[in-house]
Amino acid sequence: MSDLTIYEILDRHAARESLAGAFLWRADISGLDLSGIDLRGANLSDSLARGTSFRNARLDRADFTGADLSDADLRGASLLGTVFLGAILEGTRFGALDDAVTACPDRKDTQ
Repeated sequence: MSDLTIYEILDRHAARESLAGAFLWRADISGLDLSGIDLRGANLSDSLARGTSFRNARLDRADFTGADLSDADLRGASLLGTVFLGAILEGTRFGALDDAVTACPDRKDTQ
């Protein structure tokens, strides 16, 4: 389980402290506003982050393997090397990427 409680996560985020490298395996952070948080290199595998806002967060090299990010908001987040292997991304918002995917015609229609 996570090495931090939800209250510790929120307190550190409110104090603008980095959570880079944090061990948040199987943490339930659903519905939290973690906009701008620094979770570079954090282990969030198998975590529940449904509806969580990670807007403008630093998520480089974070591991979301098997995490549930349904309806999460990652617009503006830095995602260099972030792992989403087996993650649930239904309704997850990535910003400009959302528009690109929506605007991309079905391959069958262009042939």
